[in-house]
Amino acid sequence: MNRNATIGAVVVALVSIVQIARTWGGWTDPLIDFGRELYVAWQVSEGAALYRDVAYFNGPFSPHLNALVFRVASPGIATLAIVNIAVYFGIALLSYDLLRRAGDAFSAAAAGVTLATLFGFIQLVGVGNYNYATPYAHEMTHGLLLSLAAIWCLSRLATTGRRRFAVCCGAAGGMVFLTKPEMFLACAPAIAAGIPALRADRPRNALVIAASGVVVVAAAAGFLWLRTDLATASRGVLGGWVYVLDAEVRALPFYRAIAGLDQPAEQARQMIVMSLAWAMLLALGCGLAALARGALRAVIVTSAALVPPAAAWMFFDDIAWQAIFYPLPAATIVLAIVAAVTIARRGTDESRLIRLTFCVFAAALLAKMILRPVVSHYGFVLAMPATLAVVAAATGWIPGSLKVRLGPAPAGALRVFAVAVIATIVTAHLWAFQRLYASKPVFVGGGRDRIRAADDGRGEAVDAMVWAIERYTPAGSTLAVIPEGAMLNYLSRRRNPTPYVTLLPPEFAMFGAGEILEAYRRRPPDFVVIAPRDLTEYGSTGFDRDYGSAFGAWLHEAYEAVQTAQPAGYRLTLLARRGVPATTGPAKDP
Repeated sequence: MNRNATIGAVVVALVSIVQIARTWGGWTDPLIDFGRELYVAWQVSEGAALYRDVAYFNGPFSPHLNALVFRVASPGIATLAIVNIAVYFGIALLSYDLLRRAGDAFSAAAAGVTLATLFGFIQLVGVGNYNYATPYAHEMTHGLLLSLAAIWCLSRLATTGRRRFAVCCGAAGGMVFLTKPEMFLACAPAIAAGIPALRADRPRNALVIAASGVVVVAAAAGFLWLRTDLATASRGVLGGWVYVLDAEVRALPFYRAIAGLDQPAEQARQMIVMSLAWAMLLALGCGLAALARGALRAVIVTSAALVPPAAAWMFFDDIAWQAIFYPLPAATIVLAIVAAVTIARRGTDESRLIRLTFCVFAAALLAKMILRPVVSHYGFVLAMPATLAVVAAATGWIPGSLKVRLGPAPAGALRVFAVAVIATIVTAHLWAFQRLYASKPVFVGGGRDRIRAADDGRGEAVDAMVWAIERYTPAGSTLAVIPEGAMLNYLSRRRNPTPYVTLLPPEFAMFGAGEILEAYRRRPPDFVVIAPRDLTEYGSTGFDRDYGSAFGAWLHEAYEAVQTAQPAGYRLTLLARRGVPATTGPAKDP
């Protein structure tokens, strides 16, 4: 890399380090999602067979990688977070290098800083886990890293013609297949779009890429077969692909809301309105750029820098910040089409190939949230490449084209305007994050398992319940947390004797209510913790009132209350199986 590229990379790294330091330990949720990631990795590291001993609905790559981390470095939230931060830096480095070669160091650095500040480690919804340190599903971040690696290898194949890059591209794509379907359904079209742009040996390189991917998937199936049986291994290597078209899973209100399909007309209206706003911003920027000549240059550039933050300050409450990223699908599709047309007219070079493959990947990744593309929630991964592509285009690709036509002064003015708009949007989101982060004064766990939690009572209740479990249950006893809360299993180091550690509506839809209940009847846990959970996002009024009513009836007959933890209004209840004694005297609040 040249001097400018090195400076850009250093800036992105420094901003990332600052963000990591200021958010340390406050990334995860004390009960939701990430506890499952910890529990599964811990159990697999202890010898449990994935898909047989631990029910799992994603591919085998991430759980086994995390289990290897735990086997090498011993279990710990901080341990896994540090590895995840390394994954983040891999994503940042690949994104930076790809976008630098697609444009220039400045636009790549602008995209990298956006990644660090808007996506990396902040929280924009009430629940944590939508970040790169403690992701709700490691398949998302691992799949993203591997997809970018595949695109990077394809670009190097196009540049050098060396066959080893085809092998690596296919191997990375095969590993993406072993994460989550949405990641592969974005990676595969990106690779497919880039193959026709290769200069030579297209059929042979395509065959090498495909064969390398198949070998990786076959090797994973063989590994699972050694630990289980052929049917379980086949089911496991398919991971989430088994449920992609499952009507019961797809009908859940949660997934319809994520895609914006619960209110399609309203979501489409907001997309159109916000797309028009983007078009007006682009027109304003180009207009300012056209005027940035001669004596007016300094005034125009100053106006370009000040107008966006001033407008945001004046109309902050009137701006639909949640919907501001709704034009991302249309924008990335347009950028991909422009790249494809340019290749068709002028031929392939490295920058055009990267723009095409990166934008196809970004656009396809938005399919899961097609009418509601936001940077919060799942958007921390799904909307990230599209956002980076738009940032790179606004600060580099478009000004670069303008520079050829109008000269450096107008291009510079447009770049200043784009940076001001992006900085304003990022600042608004960081302000929202800071308000959420300030409400996390509670510490849960200790040592490598210490995390920060919100003052809503859940963190304090979790800490008190871990104390109660250690006091009232014998070492080596088994525990289930219902309907969700594998973090308690992990922090107390109590395993669930059944494969089903989470009992939310998606698990019941995927694994079957009868199969789950039979597994619990066959191997009932010694103790159970009841953790209240708002299930309205799944269209449920409560675990024991609709989808889990039969399970709830069995639980009421088989268990009795031993202890409660309610230090700050949130109530966790510890139950013991009838006939299984607690280890100490009368129940009382800890």
